Amino acid sequence: MQRFYNLPIQSKNLLGVFSTKLLWLLGLITFVSYPVINTGLEILSRQVQSELTVTEIIYHHQFKQVALHSHTKSQDREIITLSQGYQQRKFLNSKEKEEIEQILSEELARLDLDYTAVISQDFQTISSVNSADFASITPGKQIVNQILASSQTKQLTTSEFVATRDNKSLLVHYTLTPILKQPNQELLAWLVCGSVLKSQEIIDESLIALGNGYGAIYVHQANGELTLLSSRKQVDLSQTEDVMITDFDLEEISLLNTALESQGKPVVAHLPLDSSRHTLVAKSLPHNPGEPAIIIVRGREESFFSTLIGLLLYRQIALFALALTAEIIL
Repeated sequence: MQRFYNLPIQSKNLLGVFSTKLLWLLGLITFVSYPVINTGLEILSRQVQSELTVTEIIYHHQFKQVALHSHTKSQDREIITLSQGYQQRKFLNSKEKEEIEQILSEELARLDLDYTAVISQDFQTISSVNSADFASITPGKQIVNQILASSQTKQLTTSEFVATRDNKSLLVHYTLTPILKQPNQELLAWLVCGSVLKSQEIIDESLIALGNGYGAIYVHQANGELTLLSSRKQVDLSQTEDVMITDFDLEEISLLNTALESQGKPVVAHLPLDSSRHTLVAKSLPHNPGEPAIIIVRGREESFFSTLIGLLLYRQIALFALALTAEIIL
């Protein structure tokens, strides 16, 4: 303090002007810049949440067509007659087997499925057809569990991991539709349609619809493990696919855990991804107890706001330097 008192008057004035301008600069940054940035980030968060809804619609669309068509097919007179014949005799003759296999093969091709089957009330496979690429897929205990837990008169959905012959794990989504005898709604069998989750197609379709950004689909398994199914980051839509980064895992999984705890409510986080900060939104999709939980993620870079901050700071520092120079000259 004594050093300040010993300074010449001109130096004291200059120091006072410098301190005043510095406080003005800090105040401007605090009360103008940060509110602008926070408002911008809030707007970006809402935008990303809306974009995540588009991804969810694309995800569900993959299975809704199967559900609608399966319901119609379960009411087909031919499949009802064949199911009733099996219920009465506990077997089908060779002609009936060919007929029901032909029906299932047509469904497999029409709906781009990987597995179709008719399963009896006692869980015996009356007939089944697999796609060529997934010849080893067979339904597991989740189908039985869902049938046992149901009222047996409504369509069900379930999913589970299945292992292929080359030891790959695939997430298969099943639609189970009751085959009922009219007019008393007697349950004869179940029409089962299974398709491997085409996660990369969902991400690609969402990027085409939404443009630049990051998309990912994770699965939370029954053992608590979080697994990345597919992801893609597109940094510039005007570029070629060379800038499309696939299988890009999140650096922090806290967002995914929070999404699971939120039980279907979107959660927002601002996290680093590929050396830049992103606004990320994640949501856990509905699932049955004991089944894998799907988590969808959508994100956009915050580089625009980093540029905006730099521009504001540059202008404010320039104004500060100009004002200080003017005070010194005058």
